[in-house]
Amino acid sequence: MPRKSTISQLLLSFLMIAISGCVPTNSATSLPASPTAVALPVSTETAVATATIAIPPTAAPSPTASPTEVPAPKQIALTFTKDAFCRKGPGVQYFDKGSFNQGATAQAQGRNDAEPRWWYMLMSNGDHCWVSDTTVKPDANAQALPIQKPEKSLPETPTDVYADRVCKAGGFAVTLNWTPSDTADGYYVYLNGEQIQDITRGTQKSYVIKLPKNQSMNYGLEAYNTVGTGEAITLEDPGCP
Repeated sequence: MPRKSTISQLLLSFLMIAISGCVPTNSATSLPASPTAVALPVSTETAVATATIAIPPTAAPSPTASPTEVPAPKQIALTFTKDAFCRKGPGVQYFDKGSFNQGATAQAQGRNDAEPRWWYMLMSNGDHCWVSDTTVKPDANAQALPIQKPEKSLPETPTDVYADRVCKAGGFAVTLNWTPSDTADGYYVYLNGEQIQDITRGTQKSYVIKLPKNQSMNYGLEAYNTVGTGEAITLEDPGCP
């Protein structure tokens, strides 16, 4: 009996060893290993974001407001500081048409467009004439008066004046020659600065000057019309040899 019990114990021990060889020593259930993470390739190119910038439409320029025009005065009262001729145009070459006394006041209704300044004046009879700025008290407001043109221009004196001289024993004669001026009504002839003849025809083209003796002198010719005179043309003459 004791021997049989021993054999049984040995057999039981063998079976237990066999069974333990088939079962893992760690009785806990093994979990599958975590998968290895794979690094994805990263592009070396830098991504550039294209930004769309909205450009506001160009605003139309605002219309420039025109400056408010100050209306020119219709007339300015001017006071005379001296007696003055009132002429047919803005200059001393125009004939006088009337006059104003020192201390008088008259209405200026216009001005010339050059220097020296002349004023277009209203006369007591309703007509107009021109006075020099040097004859009236200064008035800055008068500079805004409208520009006035003369009613008629001065004539043009012929510029081609020449002299034919005839020498004689007792003296000599000179004939002045020129081309008639279309704007002249006549001509003044001068000898040594003094008027010696008034030729009343604008179409005349020569004039003879007789002199008693041979000496140096000068001759002058000046065209005129109803409003005044043109520039004088002067010739110098040394006399006969």
